[in-house]
Amino acid sequence: MYGVACRRQARRNVSFARGAKLIARLSQARPARRRRPGRRAVYDAAHPPDATMDSPLAQARAFFLAGLAHYEAGRLAEADRQFAAALSLAPGRPSILTNPGAVRLKLGRHAEALALLREALAQEPDNAEALGHCAAALAERGEATEALALFDRALALEPSRAALWTLRGTLLKELGRAQDAAASFQQALERGGDPELNRYYLAGLSGLPPPPNAPRHYVEGLFDGYAEQFDSHWCRRCATTRRAA
Repeated sequence: MYGVACRRQARRNVSFARGAKLIARLSQARPARRRRPGRRAVYDAAHPPDATMDSPLAQARAFFLAGLAHYEAGRLAEADRQFAAALSLAPGRPSILTNPGAVRLKLGRHAEALALLREALAQEPDNAEALGHCAAALAERGEATEALALFDRALALEPSRAALWTLRGTLLKELGRAQDAAASFQQALERGGDPELNRYYLAGLSGLPPPPNAPRHYVEGLFDGYAEQFDSHWCRRCATTRRAA
């Protein structure tokens, strides 16, 4: 009985920021990858690109591909470094702007992510990838109205992006728009989104009993949120202790 009560309380307490963290683990959070590179263009992430390549654009492409390799391996800081190197050699290219924006969003550097993503959108206003990441960054900052507008623009351009439907539903749920949120989660399901996660959200909105176990992505998102709260509390406590000493 206690476990059931805990799960209900956790579901009531979940915030959009935690929802955004768990969606970042889904496909929407992957950086843009316009086409699969040929074998000669694939770089081992342990060996950085050769700075003696013929042109700055060739070097930028090498750094870009190395950044993708690091991102896929979960090395976000190194991915960010490689993307930044690519951007320094080929500034203003929307694909190169979008990728470090996505990485910095996942690293929690929302202001930096927004600056890069808005620059990408200034070049390509209909870039659905950049729109989706920009919407997620705005939602993390509590700018719900603008975030929702960007989610809608991205999904009008590419309605097949199931993870965006899920993230949009999470935002609508936090705004108290339960019916619209349920419709968004249903769209995510119909377009191949995570069935366990979206059905869990739908059950909570419909008043049906939730599944016996919360989805792994949901639990990880809650843990991340509680970990951040613990870190903040611990820092305040240490500061108080030092002042008392």
